[in-house]
Amino acid sequence: MKYFKIAIKWTLLTILLVPVGLYLALLVINLKDSPASEQAKAYLLEIQESDKALANNQTQNAYLYALGFDAKSGTSPVDEGISRLQTIQQIGMLEHAPTLNTARIEKPQTPFNECINRDDFLSSCLPVLTEQTYFNELLATHAELITRYKTLIQLTTWQEGSQFNVFLSSPSLSHLLTAQKLYFIDLLAQAQTMPPQQIAEAINQDMFFWQRVAANTHALLIKNASKSGISTNMKFGELILGQLSHSQLSNVIPISWQTPIPAEVTAFEKTKVGEWYFLNRMTKAMQTTDNTDITATVTQWLLMPLMQHQDTVNRYAAILDGTTPLHTCPNPWFMAEVSQFMYNPLGKFALCSGITSLAPYQQHFDELEPQRAQLITRLQLKNIASHSTSVAPL
Repeated sequence: MKYFKIAIKWTLLTILLVPVGLYLALLVINLKDSPASEQAKAYLLEIQESDKALANNQTQNAYLYALGFDAKSGTSPVDEGISRLQTIQQIGMLEHAPTLNTARIEKPQTPFNECINRDDFLSSCLPVLTEQTYFNELLATHAELITRYKTLIQLTTWQEGSQFNVFLSSPSLSHLLTAQKLYFIDLLAQAQTMPPQQIAEAINQDMFFWQRVAANTHALLIKNASKSGISTNMKFGELILGQLSHSQLSNVIPISWQTPIPAEVTAFEKTKVGEWYFLNRMTKAMQTTDNTDITATVTQWLLMPLMQHQDTVNRYAAILDGTTPLHTCPNPWFMAEVSQFMYNPLGKFALCSGITSLAPYQQHFDELEPQRAQLITRLQLKNIASHSTSVAPL
């Protein structure tokens, strides 16, 4: 019995000391963070330059107008956008914002939401075009939203900053995309009386706006919304041009459709910077967040030393830049794999399990150029058909 008690004591002591010893060893290994990599420095510099540009561009900036686009009826979207930006700048990333006026301008359901996403959208949406009474009511009710959208797309600068908060929404993208549909419904209602060149210019203005957004945004959500805006422009534009006579159509194909979509529109370089900076801010915020819950506080106190902030963002920069592949999380039964996670274990686990791949989003953007090319082909075939039928037989 004496030896049994001694064995139990040493077993319990070993069970206690092994994890404690391993934790202390990890603390020693993680005493020092890595220096900033060149890629991380470049990403940070781009963000700082973006902040400077935003500070110098407060009047003709479509981003600020979009930030306040959903403000309640009768208020200025620019003033509301500047106010919201100032609120975000004054609070931390994970801090709850003070109570804001949440009243928003009404956002309708548009009749094209279902048919426009179908492959046969032209024939599917044609029946909707006959609902003229509904159109008139819709346009009259939401005239202010249409006016805001027309003002927005005339602004020639889209300049964001680095300020964001997880509890405050970015520009109301659903309001923007709904307003775009109203804009085209309004254009459709005037298609028979408006000069064809004016219709083409209205389509161009909308397309160039969403291309500017796509080329200049750092935010993944806004980037994805811009893809929807560009695709919707081509679909609605084709519906509207389909209401014109063949003789009119040959002269009004929008210039924005006639050239390939610019590379900077479909590229994700700026979005990579934004995703990197989001992780940068998030890891810093997690390390400094105050928590009144004792369990969470102890857990944070024990685990945060095992996350090296700079090493984590360095590795993420290399993944985004393509110089380092994204590693899978280790199998706990293979010590050779686990040993690679001794330095900065929390940061490495965050990277292998919690970051978003941009590849699927890039694939969606790569679909835009074929969509544009197919659109031009259809319009050209219509022109050829109209010319052949207009030639009198000998």
